[in-house]
Amino acid sequence: MLSPRVLVLRAPGTNCDHETVHAFERAGAIAKRVHVHALAEKPSLADDYQILCIPGGFSYGDDIASGRILALELKTRLGDLLARFRDRGGLVLGICNGFQVLMQTGMLVADPDGKPRASLAHNRSGQFTDQWVRLAAKPGKCAMLQGLDQPFDLPVAHGEGRFVTRCAADLDALA
Repeated sequence: MLSPRVLVLRAPGTNCDHETVHAFERAGAIAKRVHVHALAEKPSLADDYQILCIPGGFSYGDDIASGRILALELKTRLGDLLARFRDRGGLVLGICNGFQVLMQTGMLVADPDGKPRASLAHNRSGQFTDQWVRLAAKPGKCAMLQGLDQPFDLPVAHGEGRFVTRCAADLDALA
């Protein structure tokens, strides 16, 4: 079986990209760090990969909102590329700030016109959260959760991690 190829996207303020590459390599993938500007200059780079991962950190210092500036850069400079990547069956993973970026782009939960139907809001406590949580994966379409039939522990650390939708029907549609 061929090893999957993983593009680990980096940008100013992202971190843990080396660790992310290492984790994918330990899992048997071929992973490479690619700066967002290099991808914008040569979008065809993405054609060689099956997985796109945006690691954590504080992209562009999280100015304005968590992940917002990188999300705007991705939408304006690479929006068509990201849609093609997703539509051809490429797997997309956002870790920590990377997930916030993906939520801001509308790539994960959006109307047909591309407007996000969900977002991440400030924590109800109004404080930064840094803790371990226990999660249970439910059967569904997510390839990265296939085979996880036991609850697992996961670290979370965020100031904007409360998942909100426009209406209850949007949340029900995701279940």
